[in-house]
Amino acid sequence: LAPHGDAPRLYCINLGGYEANSFGEAHHYLLVVARNKQEAMGKGKQQMPRHWSQAHTDGVLDIDDCLPIDLVDGRYIHLVQAAHRPI
Repeated sequence: LAPHGDAPRLYCINLGGYEANSFGEAHHYLLVVARNKQEAMGKGKQQMPRHWSQAHTDGVLDIDDCLPIDLVDGRYIHLVQAAHRPI
């Protein structure tokens, strides 16, 4: 079965910013679970590297719309809250 419309979703966030004494933009990618894009962006900004100056959020992509992982080999992916060890 497909996940509920109001179920938490997996978002990929591409954070961008500038580092002192470095040419060009630095990037940091992370995955967050949120109910909508605004919540995901808020969680992403909380994890912005502190040493960046002029940091900004390049974009938030709903992985289900970006990568074909919502339906794999005839099976839907459901997020389940459980105890875990962060990586």
